[in-house]
Amino acid sequence: MVDASKKAALFLECLSGRRGGPLAFLEREILAVLQSQGMIFGASRLFVGCSGGVDSTVLLFCLSRLAPMLNVPLGVLHVNHRMRPEAPLEERFTRSIAKGLRIPWRGLERLAPLLPGQSQEAALRDLRYSFFGHVLRQAPGSMLALGHHLDDRVETFLMFFLRGSGTRGLSSLRAKRGDEIVRPLIETPRSAIEAYANEIGLPFFEDATNRSEAYVRNRIRARVLPALIQAYPGLYSAAKKSFRLLEAEADWLEAHAKELFGRSLVSASRDEAVLQTAELVQAPDSLVERTLFLLIEALFGLRSNLKTLTSLVQRVKQGKTFCLHFDQKLDAYGFYGKLVLRGRVAKRAKALSWVYKVFRDGVVNCPEAGIQLEVWERRASKAEREGEVLHNPWIAYLDSRRIVFPLLLRPARFGDRLKPLGMGGHTKKIKEVFQDYRVDPGVRWTTPVLEIQGEIVWVIGLKRAEAFKILPDTQAVLEIHARPAPGGDMDTGNPPPTQSRETC
Repeated sequence: MVDASKKAALFLECLSGRRGGPLAFLEREILAVLQSQGMIFGASRLFVGCSGGVDSTVLLFCLSRLAPMLNVPLGVLHVNHRMRPEAPLEERFTRSIAKGLRIPWRGLERLAPLLPGQSQEAALRDLRYSFFGHVLRQAPGSMLALGHHLDDRVETFLMFFLRGSGTRGLSSLRAKRGDEIVRPLIETPRSAIEAYANEIGLPFFEDATNRSEAYVRNRIRARVLPALIQAYPGLYSAAKKSFRLLEAEADWLEAHAKELFGRSLVSASRDEAVLQTAELVQAPDSLVERTLFLLIEALFGLRSNLKTLTSLVQRVKQGKTFCLHFDQKLDAYGFYGKLVLRGRVAKRAKALSWVYKVFRDGVVNCPEAGIQLEVWERRASKAEREGEVLHNPWIAYLDSRRIVFPLLLRPARFGDRLKPLGMGGHTKKIKEVFQDYRVDPGVRWTTPVLEIQGEIVWVIGLKRAEAFKILPDTQAVLEIHARPAPGGDMDTGNPPPTQSRETC
């Protein structure tokens, strides 16, 4: 079995033999990438993500050579995914190198949890970046260098291209990501990195899974990329030019998307964002897609795919009312010039399950709808029997002769119908009632209604039924008041004016 400590000693021996010597071409290229735009200027420490493979080992070696010129102390970060027999050896290898260089070493040994619908590659990547981010937050001002190279970037481009990505995906794996991550080898082909390691006898570990064609990236690496290079020898040079153009276009689009984001956003909270759609409807689709991508990422921490965003943009541009279950964790609602994005939580998923019984006298609390019903029976007044009362959408006056107890208080449901007051017994879909009053689609199906033996008596806050109105011979009235529940707010969208007159 390979001795990890001996490999680490050989690494340090190679480094010692080259200290003070002239910089190799690869080292000069790394230095140029880091010095461009002052990438690591002023960093308190530059951590190197080192797996023990050839790319990250060469990167650690070169940065160890360049550290005095860059005037930045180094550190090593390593993640052991427990996926392969060599994993403990790779961990020992990187730890021994860090010890020999007298620089900090931080490691994580953990299996990556696999979420539903998530690939193993994505799970491993998410775990690594989560660990890296945790370390960087603990060391303010520090940065992280990763060993991604030009072949990685071309492979990533091809993967995003085959998925139907936009400029953001096609220009990913940049030399710098945010303010914390740099990729010094991103301009260097894999072949140059391997040649450098072989030339100086630099030790490293080979990951057998990189040769497995079970992964899409490996199939592209083994079959597609070699064929492209053979057909187009200038591939790497052309790719660098294309990436620079894509980056510039993506940056331009992102800057304008942020402006549109700021102009369109009405309000935002932890689980809801509201936008005016007037400018979104007029803007180019690609700009709206990027705007919504930025909003969803910034407010909800989710990264949306292009197919889902395209569907949402089409709905917004149509200008119609819609409800879209979006990205498994969000709901999108379009209505009357607004777009509402809401995080989907468990309590909303259960919103249709509650039912309360309402009796002749007493109080019923309904926390799901944020209301409290107060119910009592009294004699009908002369004014009521004569046909006019002061109308309040949160108070119902019903002819007691028609009431069969218990009434049921429940949320509105698809398919519900109402015979609205003043329509002479004609029925109306409850959906149409909501549309009449411009009720937010996000709360329509949690709006409370009162039901008697399957017939809707009252859509609370909106409309009562014709069949239960007070008549000239009515003797007793069932009066029901809807008030905010203790500690809650009633929310049924946009109710009608609270002071108007209607026929009882």
